[in-house]
Amino acid sequence: MCTPEQVDKELHDLMRAHHNTMKQYFQSHGLFNGQPPMMFHIAENPGLTQKELARRMHITPASAAISLRRMETEGLVRREVDKQDARLHRLWLTEKGRRLDTECRAL
Repeated sequence: MCTPEQVDKELHDLMRAHHNTMKQYFQSHGLFNGQPPMMFHIAENPGLTQKELARRMHITPASAAISLRRMETEGLVRREVDKQDARLHRLWLTEKGRRLDTECRAL
């Protein structure tokens, strides 16, 4: 019979192994920490604004902009100025981004 401390340690080790495996997988696809959740939010809410993405992720708009710029450079995200309000940037996954999103969700 396992003690609560043993279960705790085993769970911690499992979570760490999962985290490291996922980190390596995401990095091999050009993603940095925090970017996979961004990709998931955009996939689930096409046309989401940059400001709304930052609010949903509890990060600053400036932090979102930095990650989005990287993702745009990698060809994963497309930003477009809103047709009704030029101050807003709407976000969509590119074809490459949609493929990666599908792969990641299948893991």
